[in-house]
Amino acid sequence: WLCGSRIPKLYGSVGTSLHYKDLDFSLMCTYSIGGKIYDTIYKDLMEPTYVGQTYHLDSKRAWTEAGQVTDVPRVNTGTSSVANDRFLVDASYFSIKNASIGYTFKSNALQKAYLQAIRVYAAADNIWLFSAMRGLNPQSSFNGSTSFTYTPTRTVSVGVDFKF
Repeated sequence: WLCGSRIPKLYGSVGTSLHYKDLDFSLMCTYSIGGKIYDTIYKDLMEPTYVGQTYHLDSKRAWTEAGQVTDVPRVNTGTSSVANDRFLVDASYFSIKNASIGYTFKSNALQKAYLQAIRVYAAADNIWLFSAMRGLNPQSSFNGSTSFTYTPTRTVSVGVDFKF
């Protein structure tokens, strides 16, 4: 079954580095527009293969009685489902990869201590990911489907640089 391509129409990154007097700021974002991804993790949570397996919260909207209007079919445990386009999701995303802000102190008192400057900064990595579904990370795979991969760790650090 061919319902689309994983290849995005456009992808890239946007970054900036700004300086004003002794203040500095930098930002890096990546994006991808277009393409499809088959969300196998969501599929496994919506169509469990064995009794006792965890269900996704969306399964509460599943069809249960005649005449009910819903976008989620009846839950069948233990049956194997056929791959279809129900779990095919837009792979577009926008990610704020990292940002940093810093301030450089320069003074005559520092020069007496044999320092030219001291820079204090804060930085963060893997700040936020905006995608079609909450929890979906389309940037972790380029093969057209999701898998159980580690998502990049969000880190925040602060520091001091001494310039001698």
